[in-house]
Amino acid sequence: MKFNAHKWIKDFKYSKVNKVTSHQKKTSIREAFAPGDKWSNEFDYVGMLRFSAEMEIPEDLSQLSDPAFIQILKDLFESYTDVNYHTEAQDLGIAIDWIEDAVERDDVQKMRMELDRSTDYLESHKKAAAKTLKDIQR
Repeated sequence: MKFNAHKWIKDFKYSKVNKVTSHQKKTSIREAFAPGDKWSNEFDYVGMLRFSAEMEIPEDLSQLSDPAFIQILKDLFESYTDVNYHTEAQDLGIAIDWIEDAVERDDVQKMRMELDRSTDYLESHKKAAAKTLKDIQR
């Protein structure tokens, strides 16, 4: 089935995108967004943006560099790029790069500086996601 962007925008504008239709109830189970989700006809765009906008950024630098947290960020980035939300994903990708570079550092001072820089980019990503979320929910 070909994706109809004009219909999607109209449905989204009138809050029909994230509602399950009777046809969807019969054919699929609608689930909330989870990092790593790929595009589908039932992709939860609002859930993806909300996930980012409400994301808790760890203040403890050891939690920020935790491999599980890094994997969540990578999966989130993959979801954004898979659905062509590259603008919103830009700062997220940069933050991931800073975190990965910091983890490889032996110099603790440089590691902290890079992790601090990554939090700035994560905050910027959260703001971009919140702005897009606000714009599409008008």
